[in-house]
Amino acid sequence: TYGSNCSSVCSCNNGGTCSPVDGSCTCKEATLWFRADSEGGMCALTQLPEKEWFGCSVLYGAGGRWQGLDCALPCPSGTWGLNCNESCACANGAACSPADGSCSCTPGWLGDTCELPCPVSVGRARDGTFGLNCSERCDCSHADGCDPITGHCCCLAGWTGANV
Repeated sequence: TYGSNCSSVCSCNNGGTCSPVDGSCTCKEATLWFRADSEGGMCALTQLPEKEWFGCSVLYGAGGRWQGLDCALPCPSGTWGLNCNESCACANGAACSPADGSCSCTPGWLGDTCELPCPVSVGRARDGTFGLNCSERCDCSHADGCDPITGHCCCLAGWTGANV
């Protein structure tokens, strides 16, 4: 609350703090200021002078960056950044963060853009890796590594079984 006798309710959103004097909001880091217009709000994607802004809007929402007059539309798939103007560079089915363009690799892949397969040590199958972030170790003997996604052993000729 703010104002005389604390009779007015603050309208700060997303963790913004309200001035007890005039109700102006101070946004937390990772937020951006926006100005309301007569139609209910025009999202300004730049910081506005203090006297022109109203409330606080999340910079990175639940689905990442947003677009549209009221910032209600998430970025289309494959885009990220301010006004969704950047193209994602993720490979091999990786998800792209609409907030910063970072990639979340699918199992079997590594690297900034998920361009690197999990390492497989030929002749030393137990040293190979598989799975999400290549964090699982192959458990194979008499094998030529393991599948980088499932971890199933790639048996050498003359061998069969789950953990050969």
